[in-house]
Parts: sequence; structure tokens; C-alpha cells
Amino acid sequence: MMPARIDAFQLDDVIHQYKRAAQELWKFCAVSGGQVERAVRVLEWRKAEGQEPDWWELGARQHR
Repeated sequence: MMPARIDAFQLDDVIHQYKRAAQELWKFCAVSGGQVERAVRVLEWRKAEGQEPDWWELGARQHR
């Protein structure tokens, strides 16, 4: 199977969405007081509860 091809504009969109998704993750960590262990515990708990954040989708929503 051939990998999907995207044009330069689509690649630009992917790069910007990645950046926004990373910003959402960093905002979450900053709200957690910069305490990495605490942020990890919260994320593990949310995953166990089926409420794991979809950072990619959050980055897409920020763009809209």
C-alpha cells in the first residue's frame, strides 16, 4: 500500500494543528502547577476513567 500524499498546504495545516495540540498539552501541564508527577497522575486517572484528552482534537478546535 502506498503512503497517502498531501500537498504543501495540507502539510502546513498538519504542522499548525500539531503546534496547537502541543500548546493545549503544555497549558494543561502549566495549570497543574508545573508538577510533572501530578500532571501524569491526573492524565493516568482520566485515561482509566475513559476521559483521556484528545490533544489533537483540542488543537483542531482551537483553530476553528
